[in-house]
Amino acid sequence: MASPSGAADDESVRAMTEAVAAGDPEALGRLYDDRFAFIEREARRWVGGDEAAVLDLIHDVMMRLIRARPVFDCEAQLNAWLARTAYRAAVDAARRDRRRRRREVGASDAAAESRLRVPMSAESLSWLRGELVRLDRSAAQLLEWRYRFDLTFAEIGRRMSLSPGAAHARLVRVLATLRRRAVETGDE
Repeated sequence: MASPSGAADDESVRAMTEAVAAGDPEALGRLYDDRFAFIEREARRWVGGDEAAVLDLIHDVMMRLIRARPVFDCEAQLNAWLARTAYRAAVDAARRDRRRRRREVGASDAAAESRLRVPMSAESLSWLRGELVRLDRSAAQLLEWRYRFDLTFAEIGRRMSLSPGAAHARLVRVLATLRRRAVETGDE
């Protein structure tokens, strides 16, 4: 049961969301100020501590609110919608990032990656493990970030203080070195 103050809160939520739905910019500003901390908590729950990603998610939630123009009868409905929308926006952002990473790899890199994903014999796998140990730490880290953690070249570049193009070029050189060693040892 709602207390008298709860009923007043519900009435103010309904009035505010009706005003937002009608296009009132002041009501939108009040709702933004009132719910910013709640949306921020939900955003951090889904994207972690990356401040830019959190702010992007908050922006996305507010844009969805503006487009959908929902009207809510109570605070619980509003919060549930905001929480669900923050989750959906985070999932959509993750999917966009995954698609972008796939597009980022050029045709030659796609062919190189497909060759790397071919099932390997135990002997070839043993050879590769030995070669990975021989690589310098930054080359091994680059391979791990790209193929184990599926990071984009932009993310790798940030970690290595390189441009995305330089990270890509370095990866191409490391893969060429591994291919050359495979040919030299007859383990292609």
